[in-house]
Amino acid sequence: MFEKIKSVLGDNLVSIIKYDVGFVERFLFVLKDIDILVLDKIKPFFQPVFLFLTKESVVNGVDVFPLEFFNIKTDHEVVFGEDIFESLNFDKEHIRRQLEFEFRSKLIHLRQEYLSLKGKGLRSVIFAAVPVLTPLLKGMAFLKNISVSEDGLIDKVSHAFDEDLSVLKDIELLKQKNSRMVDEDLLVQRLMLLLKNLGAKLDKLS
Repeated sequence: MFEKIKSVLGDNLVSIIKYDVGFVERFLFVLKDIDILVLDKIKPFFQPVFLFLTKESVVNGVDVFPLEFFNIKTDHEVVFGEDIFESLNFDKEHIRRQLEFEFRSKLIHLRQEYLSLKGKGLRSVIFAAVPVLTPLLKGMAFLKNISVSEDGLIDKVSHAFDEDLSVLKDIELLKQKNSRMVDEDLLVQRLMLLLKNLGAKLDKLS
């Protein structure tokens, strides 16, 4: 598949980067230029896990998508070409601002999902909390100049921000046990409180 894409794109292809979002493996194709003709070439090979960006949009987009690009930089593999993420630098204020937006937005979405979902649907949302929030926790670790490694990340962020993140550990434990005895209401309540508190703490850092 990649060989065909490389052949079609030719010199326009700068690099192919493998990265993860949650537990999903994704691929970023960095191009010199993207127009409708390029998209038509790509279309026969397109998959939902493929993302196509220009090199310029990555290099000059660290203030627009700071958290997304930061997470790719901290954990990626170059499949082909140039590692354009190696030299990227991130402004803590840009990261802080997006983190506050993300936590406040996720609080709103969680409330809406609680109102509209029940049973397995709501449980799926709860069980997705850790992979969904892990990129945000890495951003918070960056703000405090601590390791963004996922090993012990919850504890490190909890200590650095003086915030109880135990609900995330509890959710992971329930998920690992594949437990059917889940108090969805209590877990949602704890998640909402966590999102609210983290959004407020990030606001105070501004």
